[in-house]
Formats: sequence, structure tokens, C-alpha cells
Amino acid sequence: MPRLLEDVDGAPIDEKMKPVLKFVRKLTLVPSRMTQADADAVFGAGWGEDALHDAIAVCCYFNFMNRLVSGHGIELDPDPDRMRSWAERKKRLGYANRGELPEGDPVVDGAHERTASACKITP
Repeated sequence: MPRLLEDVDGAPIDEKMKPVLKFVRKLTLVPSRMTQADADAVFGAGWGEDALHDAIAVCCYFNFMNRLVSGHGIELDPDPDRMRSWAERKKRLGYANRGELPEGDPVVDGAHERTASACKITP
């Protein structure tokens, strides 16, 4: 992962993904500098307009949420056990709606209220 963050071209990933990752990186860091050439590089790697739209939508959503959380001063509790538990839950359930969770899941049993304690609001 560190290599991918530093150098997309040198990272050991599928060549077809590299233009997409470059596109979303640029969209995140310097959106005013986006050009048709950026989209053309994605199309040249074999992706269609729907795939580019999906990549843009996901990039925008993550940027929006990160800015919303940062703007409110919310910091995630770095407790590795809690993070591991949340990751396992995502692996097991995906991004399930609350109504789709199985009986006995901590979210269903009221632990979702404790989620707020996992975040610290900084003044």
C-alpha cells in the first residue's frame, strides 16, 4: 500500500487500474486541474463511461465524508481491538442496513449507541 500511495506507476497492481487511480488521486488533490486527457487515459485503459462515473462517485463520496467528519472535528478512537471488531463485522456483513442485521448483532442489541463513544469531538 505505501508504494501505491507514493508511485502508482511503480506499484504492483493491475495495469488497467493505474489510470483510474491516477484520475481519482488528481480529482482528490487538485480537482481544478482535471482535463479531458485524464478521462481519456481511463478510457484508453479499456474502461467505459459507466466505470469512470462509478470511480468519480466513490471518490467524491469518500472526499465528502472525510471533509464532513474533519470539519466537525471528529476523531476516530484508535483502539485496535475496536477497529479489528468493526473490520470483521464489515467483512461478515458488508454495508448492511440496520434492518438487515441478524439478531444478536451488537448494532441490533443497542451497541450502536456506544459508537458515539468511539469518536471524540475535539473543541
